[in-house]
Amino acid sequence: MQEMLKVIDLQPTEPKGSPRGFFKTAFSKAIIASVVVATFSACGSSGGDYVAIVNGDRIPLEELNAQMGMSNKKFFQSFEEELAARKIITDTLIIRQLLVAEAYKKNFDDLEDVARIALFNKEKFLLDVLFDREIGMESNISEAEVQDYFEKLKYKYRASHILVKTQDEAEALVDSLEANVPFGRLAFKLSLDRKSAKDNGDLGYFFWGQMADPFQHAIIKMSPGEISSPVKTRFGWHIIKLSEKLPNTLRTTLKQMRYGIKQDMGAAQRNRDVQSYFDRMKEKYPISIEEKTVEFLMNKRADLYPPFYLEQLPKNDFDIEQLDRDEVALPLATWDGGQVSIGQYLAMIRKTPPASRPDLDDSDGLENIIFSLKFNEILGLEARRQGLESSDAFKTKMKRFREFTMAEIMRDSIPQPPPPDEDEIIAYYNTHQAEFTVPEKIHLFEVLVSDKSQALELRKKIKGLNQLKSIAAELTERGGIRAKRGDLGQIERKWFPNVFDAAKKVAVGGIGGPIKARLGKWSVFYVVEKRSEEIKNLDAVRRKITGTIINSKKSVSFAEWASRVKEAADITIDDDLISSSIDPDKYPGPASAAVTESAVNSAENNQTLPDSSK
Repeated sequence: MQEMLKVIDLQPTEPKGSPRGFFKTAFSKAIIASVVVATFSACGSSGGDYVAIVNGDRIPLEELNAQMGMSNKKFFQSFEEELAARKIITDTLIIRQLLVAEAYKKNFDDLEDVARIALFNKEKFLLDVLFDREIGMESNISEAEVQDYFEKLKYKYRASHILVKTQDEAEALVDSLEANVPFGRLAFKLSLDRKSAKDNGDLGYFFWGQMADPFQHAIIKMSPGEISSPVKTRFGWHIIKLSEKLPNTLRTTLKQMRYGIKQDMGAAQRNRDVQSYFDRMKEKYPISIEEKTVEFLMNKRADLYPPFYLEQLPKNDFDIEQLDRDEVALPLATWDGGQVSIGQYLAMIRKTPPASRPDLDDSDGLENIIFSLKFNEILGLEARRQGLESSDAFKTKMKRFREFTMAEIMRDSIPQPPPPDEDEIIAYYNTHQAEFTVPEKIHLFEVLVSDKSQALELRKKIKGLNQLKSIAAELTERGGIRAKRGDLGQIERKWFPNVFDAAKKVAVGGIGGPIKARLGKWSVFYVVEKRSEEIKNLDAVRRKITGTIINSKKSVSFAEWASRVKEAADITIDDDLISSSIDPDKYPGPASAAVTESAVNSAENNQTLPDSSK
């Protein structure tokens, strides 16, 4: 029963595969917020595949698969482990269906709250149906394509890049580099990718599949030390410098990696499809900038501020307080089916980083960002013009969402036990001391390098914290730490066990290492501060304990209710279907815990790379 309770709360959430990436484009934000919406009610034509039948109500396999994608954010170690999880979630879905049936008996389908919540989420499911129709989640990947991808994983690469907006700017960079201007200096000063610019353009290590296609196709042909000609991706123009090309020691066998490769390729294909659809919609619903409104804004700026001050003001924003009611309502952009006023635009861009905002007199930039910001609204318009509100798929999704809302209300209506008394709180505190213990922490600055001999030389060379900071700012290979000059902050042992254990033996103000860290790299560190383990007093955690006990009692009460209702229900479970729903390529043998290189690299180095395909 306790295993069942681990996953009993099924909540709507965004599925995997949402476009994300190293370049924080308005496009990716629009997609995450609109196209890739909650698909937890993934119920369509199931083709007769039902994992369970509960009093005549069928639970399709798609619903189990959708919940598996959201309730288990981990790699399973074996077929048996995933099968056990699938059975637990199937049991959870059965209980939810029983809650739905009980809710209907109590006429919860007529509740105002159910109607209100359904109406609030209607747009999401409309876009979900549009996404399924236009893009879908299936991908057809041939064995030859998988083998080609596997071959390209032979090496890992380390490169730097400079990103600029136009080809002319990229060609000018080539001229500067040929004139021996240092690559890192140009990247730091000019690259639009400000995250890597802080590290002189360094992107760290990456594998095939982690970069935009034109970028990685250029890299794979280069030799260490070589600088590319301008390379165009949808992010702009890149000048690339390949620093290292090393054997990929994480690459195992095709049999062991086939499933992970297929997953990565499928996600990349879906994101290409999303990008293609985005481009098609941009052509279908072109944004038209009202030039007279732009001219008015620029003249207004000139009238409000003296020239010497105006030159210092960014041209990508405007103080809305300087506009009257009529001026705020002036249309800035229009498209087939909608428009944006000055006031609406200025409100929207407040959530956009200043560096991503176009100048107010940049018509192309305004068109791009307004389309991205209003993409949600445009897709809703497209879905309605296609008549998707009347489609069976939309009606089914809305019906299931209403039922799941009813199930949550039904669950909350089950009688609850009384809150805990003081004796219960004290007893819980005394028997769960580990929950209220703040672990030992050590504040470290670190230089992490791949070569042990280099680490030994650094250990001899570094005499103090400032020297270590300077070296870390240039050399450290731990993702995201170079910009912090090696500052790891207050670390706990569970994060960096080898480094932590070594640091415990070094006094505050001392230098330690080299010690072997994860992924075969070597750490040299400086100990700034140590904090001992601490147990919080009862008053500080009383509210937390009270909530924990209440939730525990609720879970037990609900489990007892579920057990009684299940005993009285007619339930059929298709165990063979549940078992066959697991991809056989996922667990090829003893090394099934192996994951693709991209997953390992991202997890270990916490690096993000210039593509939204991963």
